[in-house]
Amino acid sequence: MNKVKAVLVFLLLMLPVITGISVFAKKGGEIVRTDLKYLLPDAGSDAGSAGYFTDRLSGEMLFTFSADERTEPENDRSSAAESVSGQSAEGSDGASAGKTGELEDAVRSFADKLKTFKFIKVRDFSNMEKTGSFLFAHRYALGADVYLTSGKPDPEKLRDEVLGILYSPFGGATAAELGRDPFFTMRHYLMKQSSSGFGMDASGFTFVKNGDGKKVYVISASMATVGLSSDAGTEFYEYCRNLRNQLKNRNIEMMYTGAFFFTEEASGSSKSDITKISVGSSLMLIVIMLGFFRSVKPLLYGLAVISVSMLSAFGAVITIFGGMHVISLAMGATLAGISFDYVLHVLVRRARSGYESPEILRKAVLKPLGLSLVTSVTAYGVTSFTGLNILKELSLFASVVLVGTFLLSYYVLSLTRLCRCAGGRLSVFLPEAIFRRLSAVSSPVSLAVVAAVFLSSMLLVLQKGADDDVASLRRNDTELAVMDREVNRIVNGNSSGVWFIMENTEAGEYDALEACEHFIGTLSSREITDVEAPCLHVPSAGSQKKSIETYVSLYPELKNIYAEQGIELNDDETGIGAAESFSAADMPGMFDFMMGNNAVLIRINSENTVLLEKIRSFTGVYPLDRRGEWSRAFGLYRQELSRMLVIALILITAGGMFIIGPDIIRAATVPLVTGICAGITADILMTGSMNLFTAVALFVVTGLGADYCVFIYGMGRHSRSGAGAEAGASSREAGEITDTEANSDSTPVTLFLSWISTEVSCGLLMFSGMPAIVTMGAVIFWGLLFIPVTALMLRKHSPYFVYNYVRNQDKTCLK
Repeated sequence: MNKVKAVLVFLLLMLPVITGISVFAKKGGEIVRTDLKYLLPDAGSDAGSAGYFTDRLSGEMLFTFSADERTEPENDRSSAAESVSGQSAEGSDGASAGKTGELEDAVRSFADKLKTFKFIKVRDFSNMEKTGSFLFAHRYALGADVYLTSGKPDPEKLRDEVLGILYSPFGGATAAELGRDPFFTMRHYLMKQSSSGFGMDASGFTFVKNGDGKKVYVISASMATVGLSSDAGTEFYEYCRNLRNQLKNRNIEMMYTGAFFFTEEASGSSKSDITKISVGSSLMLIVIMLGFFRSVKPLLYGLAVISVSMLSAFGAVITIFGGMHVISLAMGATLAGISFDYVLHVLVRRARSGYESPEILRKAVLKPLGLSLVTSVTAYGVTSFTGLNILKELSLFASVVLVGTFLLSYYVLSLTRLCRCAGGRLSVFLPEAIFRRLSAVSSPVSLAVVAAVFLSSMLLVLQKGADDDVASLRRNDTELAVMDREVNRIVNGNSSGVWFIMENTEAGEYDALEACEHFIGTLSSREITDVEAPCLHVPSAGSQKKSIETYVSLYPELKNIYAEQGIELNDDETGIGAAESFSAADMPGMFDFMMGNNAVLIRINSENTVLLEKIRSFTGVYPLDRRGEWSRAFGLYRQELSRMLVIALILITAGGMFIIGPDIIRAATVPLVTGICAGITADILMTGSMNLFTAVALFVVTGLGADYCVFIYGMGRHSRSGAGAEAGASSREAGEITDTEANSDSTPVTLFLSWISTEVSCGLLMFSGMPAIVTMGAVIFWGLLFIPVTALMLRKHSPYFVYNYVRNQDKTCLK
């Protein structure tokens, strides 16, 4: 019957593995998610303009290229093109390189390479004929002649402008320009674009001039993330990284930014974390198992149980959620060390009890391990109430791993046959030394430690407080973060901005672009430099209509001006009669992502507070503050978890009062509060503040810490029945634990080994590149360090127990 139960448990855990395999067969590598947006809370509907622009911004990318004066070697101008394309620039390419500089070649080759990635749309004007044809065909709708199209048309200004160009000693006009563009609209349009800070070279590539006058080329592109495979995304990310390093060796500075790059960076960091945690946990488990049991058999048993449980948990997550985020995997990897507690309890009991029947063994471990399972699953399960996808995944993953490991240990490992062994003197030396030292600490010293930890955490909380900004999900000192700030400074004139959505006014007087133009019209020229808006580059339908009407109304006067100079205009050649407007979506440029169906996106310099107040007071404008919405959601979740944590402590204390009486204060409440305070202190000292992940980690600390408190309180007590009860009656009256009781209890060694496994697994999280994971690691590591220490210092009669326990260790060892 025991074997039948073991087989049923194994088959039960294999069901998620089978369903997970079917999901993997359909999705392949897509089951492992890397999207940073998936980490964020659902702060509201993504429908409407907010959702549209959020998606558009998430796919935007900017690339900049600049160089110093040393990048113009006469005989090696094609080297940069070779670095970008991976091909030799010979023939026509070589000739082109001879005409232009190495920097221009790098830009051209990179733009061509970008077009080979099917999921990327490049915004460039290298096809000058196509771009020029569109602009010229709609020249009368562009409204570039501000002196004509802004306000009431002024014939006198028209005369002065035309004559000034015709008789300019520095330029003049060609016969073709006079015949086809007598208003000089294209000339004025190019001058207007140049005044905005952007220029265009002969090849059609956009550039800006930085503070010291150095030319910086800008390439804008958008990415279609829907259907993008992780392999394709990683390939492009690695290409950009490698190219940046190659060009740096040639004194060309390439920088890039975009949500895609931050997502890939987080993905790479999480994958590295998974490797470090997995390798570290595996080595730790091997050392523990071989060090104590001195045999490969228990090690194989343990690794098999953990492997099956982890695979089952992964299968369950991808079956229910359709995939699993790499950060969830990184945090879930620590479950190997945490769930290994159940394996250790059963194997150590089996090794020390010789050929004890499975029924007796299971009866002995059911209560402590069952209670441990309930508290641990509850601790992880509570995190799912935050609404964060990664914590929902982690909650399910942890629950399956813990339950699976418990069932396999309880029903399968209990059937194993291990020779009677206490592990040898060396394997109990550390527990003996540590337990004896801590148990010997006087009450005043113990209370002083508790008070010091509590007060330090309270002072830090009052001083630093909580930081719910979602920016805590990523570091601000990475190379990518530095590039992001610098690219924004170059392109937008400032390193940070605030996005606003401008929609149609309630009265319906303007469409979105026209409302944008109306807002720009209220600003000074200085304020406009702190604004980026599509209406600065694309005229609205109303402005196009007005512009065409203005040119048509002034055309007779223009013909008279030219006639006075002996020049006759051809109506058909000027195209004034065929002037037509165009759709804003067809306008070539870098700002199409800032235009929606009935709204536009406007970026304001975050440092210009006056301008921010002005746009907030404008009708039909509201901020696209997804970061703020998500941060507020983080804050609400953190506060809710904090309240639930307090309730959990109260329930633990109340339940303990009912079961064991006032001793629960010393045995569990005080150690748990001390561990929580220690975790908070460590987090603030390492990261600078608390956040949502601090509260999540504190729940884990409370759940696992309660287990340690239960085991420490129960050391020697659960065996005070049966054969040892009568022998230890007199000793118990004296407050001591008998030799028989001490020798039959495997809790100290098991507790020590399981504590080491948990600390190593969680401690590895502190070496992550993700601040959120570092927070989880710091809180759990230091919290679980102080809980058993405090519980041992406050435990009654621990010195007697440890002394008798060590004195009665068997000297046999596992062969």
